[in-house]
Amino acid sequence: MASKLANLKAVMLRAPRWVLELLMLAVVSGIVYLPLVGKLGLYLDDWYLVFIGQTQGIQKFWNVYIVDRPLRALLVGFFYLLFGDRALWYHISAWLFHLAAAGILLWILRILWPRQRLAILLMALLFLVYPGFLDQVNAFDYQSHLVSLFFYLLSIALSLHWITLKKSLAKAGIFLLSILLALVALGLMEYYIGLEGLRFLAIGLLVLRSSQGRFRQKIIRVVLQWLPFTSAPGLFLAWRMVFFESSRHATNISSMMGGIASSPALRIPWMVVRLVQDLLNTYLFAFSVPAYQGFFQLRLRDSLLGFFLAALAVGVMLSGLVLIQSENQDGKANHANLGDWRIEAVILGIGMSAVALFPVHFGDRHVSFSGYSRFTWTPSIGAVMVLVALLFYIANPRVRLSLYSLLIVLAAFTHFGNATRAAQETETLRQFWWQVTWRAPDIQEGATLIASYPAAGLSEDYVIWGPANLIYYPQKKPVIPTIVSLPAEIINEDIVLKIISGKGKEKTISRGLDVTKDFSNILLLSMPSAGSCVQVIDGRHVELSSKERNDFMLVASYSRLDNVITEGTSPTPPGEIFGPEPAHTWCYFYEKAQIARQRGDWKEVTWLGDEAIAQHLNPDDWVEWLVFLQGYAQLGQEDRVRSLAPTINEDRFLKKQVCDGLSDEQSYYASLSYESRSLMEELFCH
Repeated sequence: MASKLANLKAVMLRAPRWVLELLMLAVVSGIVYLPLVGKLGLYLDDWYLVFIGQTQGIQKFWNVYIVDRPLRALLVGFFYLLFGDRALWYHISAWLFHLAAAGILLWILRILWPRQRLAILLMALLFLVYPGFLDQVNAFDYQSHLVSLFFYLLSIALSLHWITLKKSLAKAGIFLLSILLALVALGLMEYYIGLEGLRFLAIGLLVLRSSQGRFRQKIIRVVLQWLPFTSAPGLFLAWRMVFFESSRHATNISSMMGGIASSPALRIPWMVVRLVQDLLNTYLFAFSVPAYQGFFQLRLRDSLLGFFLAALAVGVMLSGLVLIQSENQDGKANHANLGDWRIEAVILGIGMSAVALFPVHFGDRHVSFSGYSRFTWTPSIGAVMVLVALLFYIANPRVRLSLYSLLIVLAAFTHFGNATRAAQETETLRQFWWQVTWRAPDIQEGATLIASYPAAGLSEDYVIWGPANLIYYPQKKPVIPTIVSLPAEIINEDIVLKIISGKGKEKTISRGLDVTKDFSNILLLSMPSAGSCVQVIDGRHVELSSKERNDFMLVASYSRLDNVITEGTSPTPPGEIFGPEPAHTWCYFYEKAQIARQRGDWKEVTWLGDEAIAQHLNPDDWVEWLVFLQGYAQLGQEDRVRSLAPTINEDRFLKKQVCDGLSDEQSYYASLSYESRSLMEELFCH
């Protein structure tokens, strides 16, 4: 074994340094991003994109993106043809493009500071695992962001390489390729235009170093070298402002300029304040806030695993640095002219970050780790330059490397916590919709779904209607805009008021989709806690868990159970998206009992209850006993009723619901025999 390791080390030492550097980047980032990749599924915007791709075909992506970024339709369509509904491949692709972008950044930094091999490697690695960018788990939708950044950085690298070449046909080809890559990148993600700050400052650094004469003459040379590359952003802005009008306010340049022009005295100072806040978020809080938030959301076991993987990533990094340095003895070079390169890196980094954030603020957006972490990504390139340069002011290399290792630990732990949360949300959604199919063979078209996922954040309605329509209404619809058969809404104070006040229908047409919500025809699907089953609320016979959300309790009586069609065979959710059918444990028996109760088949209800009890299955949410309690009471099974009473009576909220139901002529208890009713009153009303 020892000889094999020695041979492996000898082979690696013979490899070029850049190969070893890329290998280290790949292995460390693999440890950071890939441990849970098999458990990650669709996330946020991925849902409506996959719904469109699967049910309407890739040509529909044109209707989705024509409102703001038409070029994305081609890229998204290409990836959907390539990967289909297989979330795993989108996540692997996202990692590979992230890795490729870091490799190109390494090339750019090597052109700028060729003698500081250790420092630029640390910059590239820190960019690759930068903890402020938390949207990589949204892999399908964010392919465009990742590809765009890769293309833009490659464009900048080629422009820097172009400066070093003499006039030749190859130089002309490199120039044209650089322009083309920048145009494609901007077509995919227009606010990446802020990366032109990196191009300008990097060209300026190279030209100022090699130029002689007065400062004014040097600046003129810088502008002359940079000016040809302004053709890409210039052509893009001309097209965007003259020939194309975005119907989306957030990406409409005229609307943005109008907003600033209408109140410059207020907007411009506010943009400056936002710039300072976002620089602090990008440089400082990205390494603390997400890690802090993630730590308290993880179970102890997951926290320990996260720290282990973070330590492993640091161990691989340190081993890689030893291996690379042992083959490439450039320690003296790394300490030569420290003052020059460190100051350059700090100035270039801060300037680049500020320019990268300008388009974000111009669009009235800002960095937020909870919703807009993607806006940290381009300025993070400047952040890693500054952070590593500042670390190299520390004379002791062990202290310097220890602090850098701490940054890697925080980054690795943050990404593990982020992936753990996303994996939990994926599993929750899969369990939720499998249980819905057990409960509802079909759902009436036009019903507005209001759902509650216990471990998944709901920021957009398509996180509900996306999976629902993939299961129940996957048929292709030739009309434009495409009608969403099962619309959905996210419950909040405003929606509660619309439901209670009988708001009626509300139509929204966006990205080629017609989502018409009917607040007088809702169906509530609730999973009150992680241990609960999906509870389809019947507004005529309301049964609520004591764990239920307050806003769901307020509108529970408006839920129309007749939207659930009990006849027919339940659909099978697409396996690539929802995974294999879960084991038939408690929730399976509960959901099937709910169907039987809706059909009035009390014998089926009691048989399912007996089967669950025989298998020693029990609910975590005791409201789920009520359907079986009612079945046993209907059939006069006194022993079963008495055995369930102590458990239900421990929850005073459930006990009151049972007792109140006995006096309600519309409840499931209305048809009880005199004996069963007397027994129930004795057990639950005294």
